[in-house]
Amino acid sequence: LEMIWAILHCLQVQDHDTLSRIWAEVLQSGMLKKELHDRMNNIEAYDDLIMDLATRSGMIQEGQELSTYIRTRYESVRSKVESAPKPRVYYAMGHPLFAINPGRFEGRLVEAAGGEYVNKAIGKEGKPGINISREEMMGLNPEFIFTSGFISSSVSDTSRYCMEHTIDVPAVREGNIYSMHPTWDFGSPRWILGLMTIANILHPDRCQFDIEDEAHQFYTRFYGIPYKSVSPNRSFAQPGVLHD
Repeated sequence: LEMIWAILHCLQVQDHDTLSRIWAEVLQSGMLKKELHDRMNNIEAYDDLIMDLATRSGMIQEGQELSTYIRTRYESVRSKVESAPKPRVYYAMGHPLFAINPGRFEGRLVEAAGGEYVNKAIGKEGKPGINISREEMMGLNPEFIFTSGFISSSVSDTSRYCMEHTIDVPAVREGNIYSMHPTWDFGSPRWILGLMTIANILHPDRCQFDIEDEAHQFYTRFYGIPYKSVSPNRSFAQPGVLHD
């Protein structure tokens, strides 16, 4: 439900009556089962979900603006990386050896940004991921390691763990370890900022998105506040805590 709220917030839906009505409609329709999960984890279907909620809330213009913002930047990333070689990317959550599931949204972002999502090769999964062994990690041989913004660990902690446990893969040797900004890779329309961030990292020769400027545009346009005015949090719906 908070992921639905995250979209509605960007559509300027603030009153509790409208939120409650739409939540009730979603619950009654059974959308919270497989349909919503599939739409939330599919970049191509996300646009339809935005417009569905825009129609339910009567915020059609706002929905079109959000959809256009996301779609134009998504298509820009795709066109820039279309013919690029695909570096091997591993995505962890909280701990270097906790691999997120192959079907999660973060992996879709990796692929859209021109990477090969090696978590798909693990062959097992849990909720929201699975513990793997050092040997399995070595077998994946990632060139880049990302840790989820939802349950993250610092770059230094991830690097230290890998070095202490002799996880000798290109990502560790070359220092290609990154911790994603909270809620920029899952659960909120802010994922578009995460996509551009990943594209910049994987293909700096092709992608040079100004992430600070893009974040300022997004937060100002869809939350009515400057990006620099809030501290990051892990709420899908709320953009962050305002600075004093």
